[in-house]
Amino acid sequence: AKAAAAQKIWAKSSFAKRRELLRVIQRFILEEQDTICRVSARDSGKPLVDAAFGEVLVTLEKIRWLCNEGEHWLKPEYRSSGAMMFYKKARVEYHPVGVMGAIVPWNYPFHNVFNPLVANLFAGNALVVKVSEYASWSSQYYGRVIDAALEAVGAPKDLVQIITGYGEAGNALVTGGVQKLVFVGSTGIGRKVMEAAAKTLTPVVLELGGKDPFIVCADANLNQVVPMALRGAFQSCGQNCAGAERFYVHEKIHDKFLAKVLESAKQLRQGW
Repeated sequence: AKAAAAQKIWAKSSFAKRRELLRVIQRFILEEQDTICRVSARDSGKPLVDAAFGEVLVTLEKIRWLCNEGEHWLKPEYRSSGAMMFYKKARVEYHPVGVMGAIVPWNYPFHNVFNPLVANLFAGNALVVKVSEYASWSSQYYGRVIDAALEAVGAPKDLVQIITGYGEAGNALVTGGVQKLVFVGSTGIGRKVMEAAAKTLTPVVLELGGKDPFIVCADANLNQVVPMALRGAFQSCGQNCAGAERFYVHEKIHDKFLAKVLESAKQLRQGW
């Protein structure tokens, strides 16, 4: 209810005001990127270099794109009304959805909160995000950051809410009256989310895990391919949305590929 009331106010905000909010968040990320990386690494187990790339850099790029391109793609678009309706005008308008829900995993604690946050705030929505029970500690820090950013631009304080808990909390979010929901996680839980949302015809967007194939052709340059393969397998300890899980290597270069992979893999170490 609090998020819905806040959203009604925020929906009337200008794109300039929404850009101002994103710029505040952007400045914070730039100034506190070392802290963000340490917090994310401690809560997910990833090395700091992975945090810098997967948490900070990616989030900043999405903010940059929204500030530069977002308004253009949310403006009304005119369409042809056709010969039969020549006396009418047709256009497509984009209105805020309302209160968006998001259920996100633990592998990118910072990005997985701020990814739906920046997009929905720029679109005029409110957001209730349920973080993973495996990454709840860092969400307290992020929550304070979000509250401070909203206050800095005069946005409603209840516009973004973070909730924690197990499956029951996620189910409560799905069935609690959000206008749309985004889920990122396993195929099994994705089915349960879709089933629960179907009872109220709540639209859902599902980003589910898979068995991503990595194909190495006979003419591949192994000096280029092997580092990419290693990154696909080991980035964020393999907990990555685009992580390679199946490797298909042409028989002509299989042995050379394997030798190069083993040589590099043996030099990897765990830790920061």
